[in-house]
Amino acid sequence: MEAEPRPIADGADEWITKMKQSIQESERIRQERLQRPVIDSYDYRQYYASSCGPCDLPVPTVACMECGNERPIPPRKDGTYADSPVCEECRPVLIARHNAAKYTGLLAASDIPARLVREAQSCPPYSFLPGLVEAAKAGRGVLLFGPTGTGKSVALAQIALALMREGTAVRYRTEKDIAHDMRPKDFSEDDRDRLRHGYHNDPCLIIDDLGRVASAYAVEVIEDIIDARYGWDRLTLCATNLLPADMTAGQYGRIVSRLYGAGEVRGVGGDDKRRGKKGGKP
Repeated sequence: MEAEPRPIADGADEWITKMKQSIQESERIRQERLQRPVIDSYDYRQYYASSCGPCDLPVPTVACMECGNERPIPPRKDGTYADSPVCEECRPVLIARHNAAKYTGLLAASDIPARLVREAQSCPPYSFLPGLVEAAKAGRGVLLFGPTGTGKSVALAQIALALMREGTAVRYRTEKDIAHDMRPKDFSEDDRDRLRHGYHNDPCLIIDDLGRVASAYAVEVIEDIIDARYGWDRLTLCATNLLPADMTAGQYGRIVSRLYGAGEVRGVGGDDKRRGKKGGKP
């Protein structure tokens, strides 16, 4: 015996009809949203007025961490929303502050003597400097040679400051400093290898007073560093009081050859800026 169908409660048909209409309306809205173009623009007012307004959807907003003003959140391409911490007007201020803090940190870690930093910031750029700055930014090394006091170290410091303003880490050492750091002493071979690895891979290494020590050990250490940096295409800036011809004829032949191949070589002449004494010209 078949069971009789249960009677439908009063109003059930009307309720089922409304549910079907609601589902259809939801599907229509979903399909309509999928067809909307997603724009990658910071002018959101017109987009939300034309898209979200007719659908009565709440426009998500966020407070700028700088000025505190509320602003619409830009939609991502997948339909979700990206919560940006600052508004368009405050973004340059935040970027400038971040770059200034990063530059200060890089300068503090560079080991450039404070006197060189002051002179590099106060004195006008040398006539030959712009081309060297552009070469260094392009990854080309620099070798400056000339008499004492002609501004080679200050010029290297000015190049280093320009690089650090662009976010490049710089490390300043003299040949004497490197030879002292790498000489055998009371640390393990692993520590020495770690120090050597740092000299090999620093993004930018300044070697000042090249040729001052001129001992066999110093030349061996500098040659190892220059050879590794040349092979790995690392930026190296050097200054020396010796002429390239004298260095090539002596113990620094291989070093000078790699410095010539890695970048720009410039002679610096003129007066001794420390003593006001006329210096020779390279």
